[in-house]
Amino acid sequence: MAESHVLIVTGTESDREYAIECPGVTALCRMWVECETCYPRQRPEGFDYEAWDEGMHNADGMVHGAEHNYIDGLWMTPTDRCFVSWAEGMVESAADLGLGPGRHPVDYEFDEGFVYLAPLAAALPEERTDG
Repeated sequence: MAESHVLIVTGTESDREYAIECPGVTALCRMWVECETCYPRQRPEGFDYEAWDEGMHNADGMVHGAEHNYIDGLWMTPTDRCFVSWAEGMVESAADLGLGPGRHPVDYEFDEGFVYLAPLAAALPEERTDG
């Protein structure tokens, strides 16, 4: 089993701070961002977006030397950052868990750009057999 992400909770009850520690970015938690080459700030007048988009769909993921993925209606490229730690809703989801200060292993789910955290069950102490 891969290492879990860890929710780090600090601060007092009225002033909590939350951070995610990623054990190493993988395909499951990798952040994808809008490709700056594909979506420049200004398009030339008369740019045929539909033809360009169709060409992107036929490119099998590699365009102008970079891997691309079509996510939420945009062409995205991968980063070396963890989406769990950057996603909208991480702080709110962490606060909703009601955990005190410390390091807490968590699982996560994504839904429409938001991340939702769930605590992983702590390992139970081994049962004593020395009678």
